[in-house]
Amino acid sequence: MSSFKVPCPSCEAQVLIKNPNLVGTKVECPKCKYRFKVEAPAGEAPKDDKAAKDKDKKAEDKAKKPAAKKNKKVLGAVLGVAGVLLLAVGG
Repeated sequence: MSSFKVPCPSCEAQVLIKNPNLVGTKVECPKCKYRFKVEAPAGEAPKDDKAAKDKDKKAEDKAKKPAAKKNKKVLGAVLGVAGVLLLAVGG
């Protein structure tokens, strides 16, 4: 195995991994700059149970991430409306 591609957990872009020694280390997605741990390609069996635990943890983190983005957007919208109302009352 010389090089392979893995999907970014954040934006799902295919990230080229040129060095197979990077399996188990963190790399940065060139598209969204998200840092994630490289896992072995699907054709290879995981080396130990730690890889399976990391995969489960990553799935949980991915499930939590969109909720955090949505909360930030809602908070921004509420603060924007409150600011406009304060300007209208002050004017």
